[in-house]
Amino acid sequence: MDVLSDVLDVLKFSSSLYFTTSFGSPWGVKVPRYKNVARFHLVTQGSCYVRVNSDQNYVYLEEGDFLIIPHGVNHDLKDSPESPADDLQADDSGRFDSEGNYLAGDKASNQITRLVCGHFEFSDGFRHPLLEQLPSYIHIGRTEAEKYPWFVQILSTMAHEAGENSIGHSEVLKRMSEILFIHTIRMWNESNPDAQTFLAAVNNPYISRCLASFHASPNRHWSVDDLAKEAGMSRTSFNEKFASLTGYTPMNYVTLWRIQKAQRLLLENEGSVDWIAHEVGYESVAAFSRTFKKIAGEGPGAFRRNKKLH
Repeated sequence: MDVLSDVLDVLKFSSSLYFTTSFGSPWGVKVPRYKNVARFHLVTQGSCYVRVNSDQNYVYLEEGDFLIIPHGVNHDLKDSPESPADDLQADDSGRFDSEGNYLAGDKASNQITRLVCGHFEFSDGFRHPLLEQLPSYIHIGRTEAEKYPWFVQILSTMAHEAGENSIGHSEVLKRMSEILFIHTIRMWNESNPDAQTFLAAVNNPYISRCLASFHASPNRHWSVDDLAKEAGMSRTSFNEKFASLTGYTPMNYVTLWRIQKAQRLLLENEGSVDWIAHEVGYESVAAFSRTFKKIAGEGPGAFRRNKKLH
């Protein structure tokens, strides 16, 4: 498994399509903050303005544009910056038409905006620089998307599926949105080659080698010298480059990932704490438990019990 796939697997990356829209001008909706999600909006008809957090300028989206808001922050969607916005009430059945479209604004308007909206959810209590370092939003315009024919094809197919009511269309949309998320952050990384991010680390010809080796065998007895050797760099150069790209020192990242991996094993495996400690590279259960509590806020046994109660 490659590093990006391993990270998304442990974070339990999954998508949830929650509505398509039919918004008649004038219209506006306030989308509330929600933790552990990356929201997305695909414009399939018309146009709209998006303001991510109240202190940022509006972003204009037109048909074919795709926007991801990685950190679940509140944002406004409007047909015009001057239009008032109502709170989003996606659980209000009266807001949906017979085709399942979420309604807002003037139903009789001849200026209709249609969106495919959803979110990518990550398990509560899990964290990683892959997500932490993403910007407040990523906007892939139609013109930019056209540089990647496969991306346009996915968007086009997704828009078609959203307008259909065929058997299994919601599951198709979910799977496609997951693919879109991965490709979107790849495209963002390619268009920001100087960004110091975990994605840049994954793409770096040296750092990527050590990340791949570590993720493949997190239970090895790793040291900075071992990781630098895998990268083919001197210890000093490796330390500096790794920290500048990931935001973590090499051994801090090793510790963080081992505990993230242990959290997933505690939730999905009935193995003992001793066994899990060994699986993620700890010879001492006591040392594992201390480190786990420092990062997760509670010991491994309490973490397993409390999470399984929810």
